[in-house]
Amino acid sequence: MVSKKSLLVLLLSCVMVMFLAPIVLGAGTYYTVKSGDSLWSIARKNNTTVDKLVSLNHLKSNLLQPGMKLLVNGQTSIAPSRAATPNVIPQPVVSRSGSSISGQDIIGFGAKFLGTPYRYGGSGPGGFDCSGFVSYCYKQYGYQLPRTAAGMAGVGTVVSKEELVCGDLVLFQGTAGSYGITHVGIYVGSGQFIHASSSSGKGVCYSSIYDSYYSAHYYGARRIIDTPIVAAPAPSEENNAKDGANVSLAQ
Repeated sequence: MVSKKSLLVLLLSCVMVMFLAPIVLGAGTYYTVKSGDSLWSIARKNNTTVDKLVSLNHLKSNLLQPGMKLLVNGQTSIAPSRAATPNVIPQPVVSRSGSSISGQDIIGFGAKFLGTPYRYGGSGPGGFDCSGFVSYCYKQYGYQLPRTAAGMAGVGTVVSKEELVCGDLVLFQGTAGSYGITHVGIYVGSGQFIHASSSSGKGVCYSSIYDSYYSAHYYGARRIIDTPIVAAPAPSEENNAKDGANVSLAQ
């Protein structure tokens, strides 16, 4: 016959298993999300991938909030953590098959298309819209960026205007009478950026982020390349298309 002591020990063992199993299964390393973090930047910092972060944390959105705790390695718990918002659109990842990529590579490639006409929805040499031009340039070097300016605002690392280097994305809001993030270009240095503009048939051209129009609509910047170089020299005057205050943009 089983003694009361044996029953008590068995009962305590069952209770311990119930409480400790989730802890053991959920053991791993956690990262606390900071302002400006993205899944892509967190994955790089912790030598993992965006897909793994999504799987470990049962994510269904790429929206992150400062203070959120993400499991970056180990095994996922039985139930998803409430700290992470429950598959996310993959963040852009550079191909490592070739040599390291720099911002100079991106803007050098983009400069080949100066004067290419603006075409709404265009994403090739026959004509570009703003996000089509940016995504086409980055795609040549292994990056898969979102197709819209608003989508591009959610990838990479946030950088201030003072920290801009060539290759960074510069984003603008409320252009052409629209709402939200509506325009994007690639910073080339000395306050200049290259972009596909719908203004007066300019197409792909250089403009200044300090121009009255662009300054008024400036939203922010994102760094996509993990090893950017110093800002490039300002473009030559012959290629520098200056946009006036009444310029209109379409994405």
